[in-house]
This record gives sequence, C-alpha cells and structure tokens, in this order.
Amino acid sequence: MTRDIELVSFCSSVIQAARKEWGDRIITEPGLGGNPRLLYTETHYALAALLLFLLDKSDDSLLDLAESRLRLWNQGEVPLTFFNSMAICLTAIVFNRSGQKHAGLRSILDELLANTPRRHRDVAYKQYCGNNAYLQQVAVDTVLLPIACGEDVTHKGLNYLTAEFRRFRTAEGYFYDLPRNGTAQESLHPPTYIMKMLFLAGVCHELHPREEFTELFRTGITSVLPLLTREGNFSYFGRTDNSPFAAGLTIFNLRNAAQLCSDRRREFQEACSSAERYYQTFPKTLVGMLQSNRFSDAKSSSELFYSRDDYAYVGQYSLASCAYALLGCYWFPVSRDLATASSGDRARTSSIAKSKDLGVVRLSGHDYELFLRTGSQITSWDRRYLGPTILRYQIDGQLLVGAISRTISTDEKAVQRSRPKTRIARAAEGVRYRFRNGIEQLDGTSVGFLPVIRQGPVDYLPHTLLSLEVSSRCLRNRYQMLQLLARGYHPCFIEFSEFLHRNLPGLKPRHYSRPVMKLVDSIEFSRDIYLERESCRIEDRISGDLKGKTLLFSVRYFPCASVRLQGLSKRESMACWGSDGRQTLELYEAKAAGSQVRYECHIELGSSRPSSSTL
Repeated sequence: MTRDIELVSFCSSVIQAARKEWGDRIITEPGLGGNPRLLYTETHYALAALLLFLLDKSDDSLLDLAESRLRLWNQGEVPLTFFNSMAICLTAIVFNRSGQKHAGLRSILDELLANTPRRHRDVAYKQYCGNNAYLQQVAVDTVLLPIACGEDVTHKGLNYLTAEFRRFRTAEGYFYDLPRNGTAQESLHPPTYIMKMLFLAGVCHELHPREEFTELFRTGITSVLPLLTREGNFSYFGRTDNSPFAAGLTIFNLRNAAQLCSDRRREFQEACSSAERYYQTFPKTLVGMLQSNRFSDAKSSSELFYSRDDYAYVGQYSLASCAYALLGCYWFPVSRDLATASSGDRARTSSIAKSKDLGVVRLSGHDYELFLRTGSQITSWDRRYLGPTILRYQIDGQLLVGAISRTISTDEKAVQRSRPKTRIARAAEGVRYRFRNGIEQLDGTSVGFLPVIRQGPVDYLPHTLLSLEVSSRCLRNRYQMLQLLARGYHPCFIEFSEFLHRNLPGLKPRHYSRPVMKLVDSIEFSRDIYLERESCRIEDRISGDLKGKTLLFSVRYFPCASVRLQGLSKRESMACWGSDGRQTLELYEAKAAGSQVRYECHIELGSSRPSSSTL
C-alpha cells in the first residue's frame, strides 16, 4: 500500500473506533470536570470525517457523521473561538472547495459561521493563553473566517497576521509560546506549539498564497528538520510531548514542506515517511482510540494520569491528530516518484545539529542518537525545561533514556492519595508540603542528569551557558549557577497567594509569578559528554564556594539501560512517569569536602532490571 492509503486507513480505524464507542453521544473524557463541549473534540471530529470521505469516497455516511457531530456540539453555550472556530472554518472551506452536496452539513456550517465572532483576536490577546492559541485566533479572524464565508481577505488583515507571526519568531525561525507581553518570564519554546504555529502559517499559505507565509513556513520547518528524531518526531520534551496531537501536526508540516521546499524535497519526504510510521505505532485504548502519549505499559489508570499533561485527552488528541494528518494527506498527496521514499539512510552517518534558541543539541550516528538540553528555563514552572540534561538517548532503536517525566513517585500528586475533604484542610496540607519539599516542578533532582547544590532552603542550579563546544562525539559546556529559594516560607506564600486568587471573589487567577532567584559567581559548573562505541559518558566538575553544601545528582533510565555513577553515593530510588513510559529515577549525593567536586556517569545498553517504585 502507498503511504497515502496507509495513513487514511489508520485514521479511518480511529474514527470508526470513536463512532463505535460514543455513537450519537458527545465524546466525554475521564477526569474532565467541566462541560465536554468546552473542548475541541467534536469540531475536529467533523473535520476528520469530512476529509476521510473526500480521500476514500467509500462511505457516504461520513458526511452525515460530520453534520451530526457539529449539531451535537452546537448546543447551549459553546466556544466559537480558537480551536473550534479554526476547525469549523477549515471544514467549511474544504467542503466548499470539494464541490460535494449535503444540505444538512451545509446548513449547520452556515449557522456556525454566522455565529463565529468576527474580531476575537483583541479578546484573545488579553486572555491567559499561549501565543500559539492567540495566533490561531488571528489567523481565523484575518484569513480562515473570511474565506469560509466567501469574503475577500484584506491586505490590512494579512499584514497584521504576518506582523504578529514575526513578533513571536526567534532568530532561527522557531516561535516562542510565552510570554506575550508585560512579564519577566523567559521565552518558552514548546516544540509541539512550534509545529502548531508552522501549521497555521502553512494553512494560510495554502488558502491564500503569499510570499510572507512561504518565508515564515520555510524558515521554520528547515530549522526543525535537523532536530527531528530518527522517527520523525520533534516534540520530545515539554508541553504535549510525544502525543498524537503533535504527530498529526508534524505530518501536515512535513508533507507541506515536501511541496514548498523543492531543494530539500527528498529529505522532507523521508522524514515524513518516518513520522507517519511513528504515528501509526501509537498505543491504543481497548476501544481503538489513541492514547494521549506513548506510555504503553501503564500498570494502572493512576500511572497514565501521572504521565499526561492536564489538558491532554484521549478523544480530543486522537481525533485532532486525524484531522491534521488527513488534511496534510488531502492537500499534499505523496508524489509518485517519492512514494516509496525510505528513511533507512537518514541520520546514519555522524551528524551534529544544534539550536541556540531552543537550547538543544543532537548528536547522531549509524547506531545512536543523543539529544541534549544545553539551556535552562526556570520561570516556566515546568521541570521539563530545566537543564542541562539528557532529553533522549537511543542505541540501535532501543530507548535508554526517555522524555523528562511529568510526575515522579515523590511528587505531591503521587504521594497524597487521600486528601482532606475540606478546602481549608487541603490548603493547609499543601502549605505544609510546600514548606518541606518546595515546588516539585522547580526541583532539579527530579529531572535527571542535572546537578543540584543544596544548602537549607536554597538550591543552586546551572543556568546561564557561558561556553559550548560540540564535535561529533563530544560536547563541552560551562555554566554560571543560579541561586533559587526552593523551600521554606516563599513556596508557602506562593501556594497561599494562588489559593486566594483562585477562590476569593474579585481576585483574578495569577498567571505569571517569578521564583526568588539570582545569578551567582561563587560556584561554577562544567560538563563534558563523550559518546563512545555503545555508551555515553558524562564528566562533571563543580567548583567554588561549596562549604556546608550537598551535591545531589539524579539519573533516569529505562530497564534496558545500565547507568553507573563514580564519585557519588546512592541515596534513593523512585519511579517516574512521562510521555515515553515508566522510568527509574535514582538520586545520588556527595558532601562537599573542599572547593571542587568531580563525578562521572556512564550510560549504556545493559541487562534488563526492574524499575524501583516507592508507591
């Protein structure tokens, strides 16, 4: 079968699983407390159903399905903005241009388009949402909605949209998702949302070709290409990492790139072929939907809950990913001469790729691939952006070290299984936990391969990159350390303040808060990483004012890996749950006896051993 047929068949199986599981009922998600219509599941379900019909034409009921999902969703107060308005507009545009006739689908689309806000971007700008969502709304206001309604796209609107894209673009052509305006937060570059913003630029170019859209898309996707994994995956850390949502966006973007970037068409085709195979190996639920990440061997529902982001849902991510992948297949079918393109030779010779903007380095060769984070972002309040650390390490197709875990067994979410019933009692318990443990999302010991110097309530973490040298099998870097008030009264104050802002009338939720931190010159950290024949060796040196301080260093790994430490003593072992699955996290320590501490960490493919767990 060709790639197009395989992709359509896979997406069809997911859509048919949704039809069988929910029938004429709205799709519900476990753990969702609010109205499921607040999600964008149904509108993307309708878009996916329409595209599946146009690509296959064997099931006329798919047009009825698209209509029924939109009518089911269009009840009561529903948000005709952001994701939903984008999906509605795309469904209308694709349907209009297809020449198909279906009175019911035409009727509900006309009703939804008439009720879609005409200029919601001004409201969106002030809301607590990432720049990916804001740009999505700008694209709807200026390009998608006018085209869907048969109106002209204005030069003023196009200029505004391209200016906003450039406003949040990095020097290398990526995009940052936060902040938008008026905060001291560091710029956050989630790979999935970079793909989302490239998707928006690509959609706008396809619907209304313009050189500015071409340049935005080409520059960004060309920067992405060398940082893809062998499997064609870009989102291996951070928000929604390793999710079908990210995979669907990646497939669309790589198919589009193979059309727009003629000078590198074969590279994009090969990468896309890998990405499609990767997507089609996502673990499924018992009914045939895609899991919200690649954690395939969870022993309980709790483990799955710990591993996913709070907004990642099975139905939503499954059907949205189908919509994006099918749209790429519909607009950008595989050309005949490259239909059988193989990724077998991709990244088989030694290569180096690095991004200063993302703080990521990729070293790869015939039988290995190592992704390293060289930067660190503290004010994102997400441990997956702390560094420097190993993001991903693979040998001969075997993943030894996976994505940084969302939750570990010592986190508050995992240890507090039975919480007090009253709100005040829960708040008091949270304050006690914060005083003792701090905020786990800023705890460097839960990341892996990241040194933490600890003294009382203060942690010292590597932060500012001072120098970086990279060769095919070696990386050397040096950092200025940051002093972080990690435990004690300050985290309690943050906990209490956020509790008040969430629960007292008249107070708005606090969206950005900056930890108490400062750069210091009294401690310096240097790291050398060597890739040997079938192993990775880390050599760390910490020097300076270490009197009375303790060095803590953790490692995370899958059972197939062997990790050995020299120069540190083991303190404890924990389980951790992330998008790649269950990993072991081991914590090591050393009391600083002088002005310098040295240690080594060796990672290699080893014999299988069971993961430890404190649950």
